[in-house]
Amino acid sequence: HGVPTMGGDDAWALFGSDDDAATDSAAGVASKRPRSASSGDFVSVSGPAVGENDAARFGAPKASLYDDACFASARALWRHAESATPALNTFLDALIADAVTRAPTVATALRKHKPEGGAAADALLDAVRAAVELDWGAVGTFAKQTTDAHARQLNSGNWPDECWQLSHVLALGFRIAAACVVAVGGTENTKNENSTNSTTVADSLGSVALEALAMVSLMSDPAGVPHWLGSAIL
Repeated sequence: HGVPTMGGDDAWALFGSDDDAATDSAAGVASKRPRSASSGDFVSVSGPAVGENDAARFGAPKASLYDDACFASARALWRHAESATPALNTFLDALIADAVTRAPTVATALRKHKPEGGAAADALLDAVRAAVELDWGAVGTFAKQTTDAHARQLNSGNWPDECWQLSHVLALGFRIAAACVVAVGGTENTKNENSTNSTTVADSLGSVALEALAMVSLMSDPAGVPHWLGSAIL
C-alpha cells in the first residue's frame, strides 16, 4: 500500500517531510508532534520558536514545484511570455485558428460515442462556423449547447475518450470569447451583433475560465494545451 504518486515521484516528497531532520534531544529539537513513549500524551518540547529554521526542522522540498512534471500542462499555458496583456482580437484570432484546425477531428471522434456525441459534435462545429463568420452572439449560443451536451454525457457515464476533453476546452474558449465581446460592446472582429440567431451571453467569465483552466491541467500532453487560453485568462 504505497503512497500515491504523481509524475513518477513520491507526491509527498514535493512538500518535505516531518522525518527529514533527525531528533536531537541534546539540542532540544524534536518532531512537530512529539509524544511520550508510554502514555501517548503530548509532552513539552523546547526548541526554536515557531517559524524559526523550519526548513532544517521539518525538511525542505526535494525539488521546485514549478519544475515538477505534475504541473507541465499548467506551465504550458504561459510558455510564451507576454510582454503586455494580450489584445482581445489577438485572443479571438488565435482561438478561431485553433478551432478551425482541431474541431473537425474532434467532432469526428465525438460521433463515435453515444448518447451525446452527435449533439456535441454538431454544436461544436456550429460554434466554429459562427466564429469564422464573427457572429459572437451565435457563438455563445452554440458553445453553451456544446458544453450542455458534454454535461449530459457525464450523466450517462464518464467521458470515454480524450476528444470530449478537447471539445470542452474549445467550447469553454468560445464561451469566454463571446462573453468578452459582449462585455466590451463588440470589436472590429464582430458582425451580426443583433442577429436573431444570437442570445445574450450571461456567462460568468471567472467561473468559465477556472473550469477551462482545470480541464487543461488534466491534459496528458502539454503540447496540446492551447496557448490562447493563457491569453484569455490574462
